[in-house]
Amino acid sequence: MPSLREFRSRIRGVRSTRKITHAVELVAATKMRRATNALLATRRYAQLAWELLRDVQEREEVAYHPLLEGRPDVKRRLLLVIAGNRGLVGAFNQKIAAATLAVLASAPRSTDVVTAGRVAARLLQRAGAHIVADFPKKDLFADPAEAAPIAELLLQRFLNGEADRVDMVYAD
Repeated sequence: MPSLREFRSRIRGVRSTRKITHAVELVAATKMRRATNALLATRRYAQLAWELLRDVQEREEVAYHPLLEGRPDVKRRLLLVIAGNRGLVGAFNQKIAAATLAVLASAPRSTDVVTAGRVAARLLQRAGAHIVADFPKKDLFADPAEAAPIAELLLQRFLNGEADRVDMVYAD
């Protein structure tokens, strides 16, 4: 049977672990609150952007623009995959990887992948996807300028005819 000293030592250890766990919970809650606020700040912009795109698509008198032309025969496809940088979010990255692999399985063989986020690149490389570019990503896109290189690559490949269709896999 353990002695009184061993019981007290064990109680101190449990209390210490509880304090550390509580501190980690506070830090995680603060980070989550900050990320949620940043996401909510962009939601209205995203809604307006989709409304604008739907409005442009419905108009018949829209002037010719290469990004609005339809390409009925899709031979080459480009897929942008946005995932997290760390593996500590479990199902978040796994669901994005599963959705990407499902898209790749149903797509023609000539599908190139562009990734943003370290986890997406690692998971898709292991799965044998053809990754043409991998962009570093902060935990949140705080500035549109950080997304500009990705947009430039996608636009360039589409306008040059290297891709007939560009799709995106992300978590909403």
